[in-house]
Amino acid sequence: MRHWMTVLAGTVVMSVMAETAAIAQVDSFPCIPVTARLQELSYVPFGRTQKGDRLGLNPNSLVSVRNGVCFTYYTNDQARDAFTPCDRRGVWYTTDEGRYIAKSPAAKNMLNYICSNRVSGN
Repeated sequence: MRHWMTVLAGTVVMSVMAETAAIAQVDSFPCIPVTARLQELSYVPFGRTQKGDRLGLNPNSLVSVRNGVCFTYYTNDQARDAFTPCDRRGVWYTTDEGRYIAKSPAAKNMLNYICSNRVSGN
């Protein structure tokens, strides 16, 4: 889905076309890409997923947005931007692969950490 938006930068106004991914049960992905928001890299390991992947989180990436939290997590050292509504269903959404449900203790602990350490922003 493509959207046109106007961005005000100082006194210069420019139009920017942004691509948004359609994600089940989320109108638009409310998160800023990882490279735009991370100032200091850090890593908190949470263990292994049910598939055996290593799961970790950059705690500096947590940003509260309308209806949830944006964050960057890692599976086997591959960074992924994600969003969770911090509800009791234990779900999170990514721009590339859709919807996930926390099944492993590692994923549940990661979401608990994210939702209990929200940082205002955006």
